[in-house]
Amino acid sequence: MKATQFFRLASLLATIPSTIAQNCDEGTKLVCYGKPGGTAQNISLDDLEYVVAGFRGETENGPKFYTMPANPSLKGCDEWMMGDPVGSVLVLAKHTSNRSNSSVSLDEIANTIDGGINATPEQIAKSIMGCGTNGGQLIVQVNASSPVYQTEEYKALGAKPGNIVIKVVHAPPPAAAERSI
Repeated sequence: MKATQFFRLASLLATIPSTIAQNCDEGTKLVCYGKPGGTAQNISLDDLEYVVAGFRGETENGPKFYTMPANPSLKGCDEWMMGDPVGSVLVLAKHTSNRSNSSVSLDEIANTIDGGINATPEQIAKSIMGCGTNGGQLIVQVNASSPVYQTEEYKALGAKPGNIVIKVVHAPPPAAAERSI
């Protein structure tokens, strides 16, 4: 093999892992754990409702956003805890595109989890809350034309709405030091 052919092949092979690493898509459909797609989480729906209430609403400065910055150097996909566990519930956010800044309103995260304020049974069934105590995951249901994404605060983030999957799982047990207190 000639040196130029080797370097072209090496160059091509070097791009493959980064291409694979950037494919963080988990789909757009609701996945309920305990069915094909994961282990049942045995969460408390009361704990989940409490968490969702904390996400919903505005601050004195306007809407609240959850932002995951671009990080194209990652070999995998960012998955972050959204606050501390509450009782049996831990909420995770997974960035599905490390190449872009992604930011969504916390209200839309809440709606993705519970179907929205005064949700109908059909809306609840299409949300993570529809998975019941099993927990589950769903990409944040974004209304890109919402006025919250037209604010100066949002524009200053330099982000796009979307590319975030929310996962509701069972919180890990407290560390031994925490249990002994």
